[in-house]
Amino acid sequence: MVTGGGKGLGLAIATALIKAGAEVYITGRDEPALKQTVADLGSKCSYGVFDLAAIDKIPAFAEAIENNFGPVDIVVNNAGINLKKDFLELTELLKPTSMLFFLLQGR
Repeated sequence: MVTGGGKGLGLAIATALIKAGAEVYITGRDEPALKQTVADLGSKCSYGVFDLAAIDKIPAFAEAIENNFGPVDIVVNNAGINLKKDFLELTELLKPTSMLFFLLQGR
């Protein structure tokens, strides 16, 4: 599974994994990009639209993936956000309830 797999680095990672023989599930928020990636990469690629900022919904999403596609062997946590703020403005984002804090802890 590659989060943020519809474009950029996530797309490159998904492409490399498929070329190496893996079946890849990509996820992200941009459904048109995800659909295009699946069309480009073929039958070894599937997708689901999901926003990882919905932390409380991650367990159900992961369970749905496993139920529909089987166990996940590798997770590439590539999804990210572009914060166009000065460093001192990021204090709110570093609270334990923020997605950035969640990702920095490697959960």
